Amino acid sequence: MLFLESIKMAFRAIWSNKIRSFLTMLGVIIGVSSVISMMAMGQGVKQGITDEVTAIGSNLLTVVSGKISADGSGQGMAGMAGVSSVTWQDRKAIEKNIDGISNVAGLMMVQGSLDYEDKKTMPTLVGGEADLEFLNLYNIKTGRFLDNEDVEDKNYNIVIGSTIAKELFGEGSASVSEEATADKKDEEALGKKVIINGEEFEILGVMETESMSAVGMDANSMVVIPISIAREMYDTDQLTRILLQVEDKDNIDNVKQQVYDLMLKRHKDNEDFSILTQEDMLSMMDSILSLITALLTGIASISLLVGGIGIMNIMLVSVTERTREIGVRKAIGATNSNILMQFLIEAAIISLMGGGIGIGLAWVGGLLVSRFTPISPEITLFAVGLAFGISVFVGVVFGVAPAIKASRKDPIEALRYE
Repeated sequence: MLFLESIKMAFRAIWSNKIRSFLTMLGVIIGVSSVISMMAMGQGVKQGITDEVTAIGSNLLTVVSGKISADGSGQGMAGMAGVSSVTWQDRKAIEKNIDGISNVAGLMMVQGSLDYEDKKTMPTLVGGEADLEFLNLYNIKTGRFLDNEDVEDKNYNIVIGSTIAKELFGEGSASVSEEATADKKDEEALGKKVIINGEEFEILGVMETESMSAVGMDANSMVVIPISIAREMYDTDQLTRILLQVEDKDNIDNVKQQVYDLMLKRHKDNEDFSILTQEDMLSMMDSILSLITALLTGIASISLLVGGIGIMNIMLVSVTERTREIGVRKAIGATNSNILMQFLIEAAIISLMGGGIGIGLAWVGGLLVSRFTPISPEITLFAVGLAFGISVFVGVVFGVAPAIKASRKDPIEALRYE
């Protein structure tokens, strides 16, 4: 009964100072919503990447430059910086000597602008092969993808993403639906001539895909030219990666070992390359995203500390304002522990209410992010429990000092207080 009465008194005290109590909760509200949002965003990105990698297939091997460990550490960024140890000759050797693969394709990431009349854009420029179409990154919406003849004959043909088509060929007529406008725009792009680094290319097709949207990357901003032309234009045989599709996914470890042995022999026992399965890629991304999420969550948690300080500050003010009340309660029999519990409960309730509002804000924020961005935040019970638990902990810890101060007041002196 005493505990329930203390709760009722706490609510009455909070309600009698509504604005002040809400401002006190604000730090906890912001802290809890930030912590949950950061964890939800991280979980959403992880799940999105998992779905996209899985959609490409579990029978894919990727050969990249540099030695990369399973946790993503190593020197694999060398290839991204343009100093790749993986070459076109490696790709040809793999195709010739490795059994059990259904597709092999080299991929070269290069830089260049794309111009059409008076418009200019900076796409993600890829030198690729016809066999790249086995990936879900290159889904043709209109026209066709590059074929073997384009690569072998060095035809100056190009396939562009739907975002590039929109940038170069406008929005279309406002009198038709958005989907019809997009389709018409894509069809109009076919056969058009564009310029890349002074060379003229003809558009063969328009790609559209949602792959990589989970990490905020617009795959529809890609542009693919024949890798044979890219090798000549940029005077290099360095590849960003070699992609292999294994015929039987149960045989993937055997094929991986074959490729490893061949590459090690070709590179004269210098292990300056890595061969990654889709599981390896997921593990690397998970490690990186977990670290980033933990860092952002830690930063967001600082606002919880600020909220706790706010609770302590306002409770100290409350103790001073209610000195006479404390004296009256002690005069009629309240013990130090009763007063201590009263103010601790009040601090905990303020923190709990702030935590509840923070959870609601995080949920609403997650819905808005899902609605207006490609990321789908996932609010887990663990995230809610952690943030809620921290908010209660903060309320109790920062409420201790004011509660102790209140419980130690001398009743005679308290009754004299004006």
